[in-house]
Amino acid sequence: MGRRSRHGRSGQARRRAGLPSRTGPLRSRLLRELRGDRGAAERLLSHARLSYPGQSEQWYYEKVIYDLERDRRP
Repeated sequence: MGRRSRHGRSGQARRRAGLPSRTGPLRSRLLRELRGDRGAAERLLSHARLSYPGQSEQWYYEKVIYDLERDRRP
């Protein structure tokens, strides 16, 4: 069974119901940061999920994007 949001629906159920995804814009931003490398995005998200269990999907996307931007600073 998928992880449920605060409103009782998993992300997949929200998409099927036509409800807006909270991670859609963050996913697009992450893919832009990684120049479209979906595999790298999934690996980074998986690592974040393992390292910080129990957070929301939005939190994981924000964490991965923050870390990428931090690591790219001069």
